[in-house]
Amino acid sequence: IGSITKTFTAILAADMFLNSYFSDDTVSHYLPDSLVAMPTKDSSEIRFIHLLTHSSGIPRSPQNTSFPYPAGYDPLDPYAAYTSEHIYDYLTNYCELEFIPGTWWLYSNTGMGLAGHLIGLVDGTSYETVLTRDIFNVLDMDNSSLFLTAQQMNNLANGHNPYKQIVPNWNAQDIFQGAGFIKTSLNDMFKYLEANLGLINTPLRDAIDLTHQPQFHQGSLGDIGLAWYILELSDGQVIIHHGGGTGGYDTYIGFNKSLSTGAIVLFNSKVNESILVIGERVLKAINKY
Repeated sequence: IGSITKTFTAILAADMFLNSYFSDDTVSHYLPDSLVAMPTKDSSEIRFIHLLTHSSGIPRSPQNTSFPYPAGYDPLDPYAAYTSEHIYDYLTNYCELEFIPGTWWLYSNTGMGLAGHLIGLVDGTSYETVLTRDIFNVLDMDNSSLFLTAQQMNNLANGHNPYKQIVPNWNAQDIFQGAGFIKTSLNDMFKYLEANLGLINTPLRDAIDLTHQPQFHQGSLGDIGLAWYILELSDGQVIIHHGGGTGGYDTYIGFNKSLSTGAIVLFNSKVNESILVIGERVLKAINKY
């Protein structure tokens, strides 16, 4: 489901915050000093909330900078070769922030991947462990994971490019998993949608609601909560939504909390039209009929 993964990462971070896992909200506080030094701008440090709202100033990905590609880099699987050590090196020696943290907005896979990595460090385990334990198991999303079993691989819908050619699946190591690498099913996504709408009882309720609160205004793009986007549609609905895209897939989830309505759109191909536009059309149709 690509970048819809970011909303899971935000819920985990919010849940850990509400349960006092964080004694400090600066990113550097939780990273090993001997291995990485976080970039700053005008002496301003990056905080957790900056990662979760894309307001850290970290560029979208290392490929958008002068950072050399890691050994084995494959443009058809662009995140697979990056290890934590690569990104530590990138942050310490190559990353130049685009703006003072918290003053502007720039979508960043690197920033959200780092947020997932930090969740694992704070917990003393890994992002995969926390994600499985605190969301998948809690919501009974038993067909969701970062890594697929042999049986799940048999059930996987192959991804396609716009020319209807099968393309390789994207992969990531721990440092990028929180940015976009969950595999799931439509049935499990409905469980996730119901949880976000408050239609099922879950200990994640307060954390989920926190991620829906506006944190940063993006002008014509609406507001951003913790990972989620909040937008008023032309028909007057206020929706919370997120899209996702990897090499062969486009995905969307959006919902209207006041009406308890929502939509999930899953394509196993790259579509010519924006997946966000398609998702919004579905929500408008639900509202109309």
